Amino acid sequence: MRLSTSSSDPRRTQRYVILLLVAIVIFCVALEVVTIRYFGRISHIRHRIEEEEQAALVTHSTSGPVSVLLIGNSLLLNGVEMPMLIEEMNSNYRTTRFVLESTGYIDWYYGMRKLFREGARPQVVILMLSPSQFVSNRTAGDYFAQVLMDRRDLFRVASDTAADRTTTTNLLFDNLSTFYGSRNEIRNWLFAKVLSDADTLADRFRPPTARPTSNKFLEIADARMAAMRDLFTTYGSQLIVVTPPSPAADNSDLLRAAGITGGVPVLVPLEPGALDNANFKDGFHLTSEGAIKFTRALGPALKDHLDRKLALALASERTTR
Repeated sequence: MRLSTSSSDPRRTQRYVILLLVAIVIFCVALEVVTIRYFGRISHIRHRIEEEEQAALVTHSTSGPVSVLLIGNSLLLNGVEMPMLIEEMNSNYRTTRFVLESTGYIDWYYGMRKLFREGARPQVVILMLSPSQFVSNRTAGDYFAQVLMDRRDLFRVASDTAADRTTTTNLLFDNLSTFYGSRNEIRNWLFAKVLSDADTLADRFRPPTARPTSNKFLEIADARMAAMRDLFTTYGSQLIVVTPPSPAADNSDLLRAAGITGGVPVLVPLEPGALDNANFKDGFHLTSEGAIKFTRALGPALKDHLDRKLALALASERTTR
């Protein structure tokens, strides 16, 4: 005798599977929509990044003030007092900032490729990174892929970072999905609500970057200066690299040498050791007092360099007429 129960009906099982898949799709779409519409409103960090990215995209060469874009990571965010710097630069320069925490050279090389492709045309870009960050192969991971990476550069990024297939796939999904690319930032935002010093704590537990030998440092820095120079020349922008203060020797001299070789100006407003440990929160990021001291040194150094470049450009223009 043949037995039959509703639970063994393959058509009903199929319907349940389809309903489950539809529910999952609806849930994922809802997460994506909520993240896109609301995360930037409740997260001050995300809101700042979105605003600064939009401001960076509309920097263009004009007949008015020279457009200057400052890019970097938390060393720029905590180390430069923007109102003070803007006042120092005066009305000859229109200064904009774009900060993404935990970024390094690779993040900003591909980030500028994306910004240029999307129409940004700053006349001058100031890249502020420590020497070790300039030669590091680390990226900001998920957030880099979402905010700074153009999808067309996916396989180049994977090659430059020696990413395996799983990591490459994650980079792709980070780029495609706002929620997926922001999941770690959402977690950090929730964590920061519980622990106010979460960022400082994370920096203390982050493993130190291995310091390359002098020859290896110069080899990497020379190649990267040349790559940056070629990128910026293609889009008619000038690059200036700025090193933040350090309480001890940090290869600033080697980075400056690589800049000379590659034709990229490297400014060191304060030599390593110029500020004592009292000016650093954690031996790395500046306190508010340290930031004021650094900005007072950066502003005149940057303005003097740009004024001389502008004067040379005007003299060259008159000569060619």
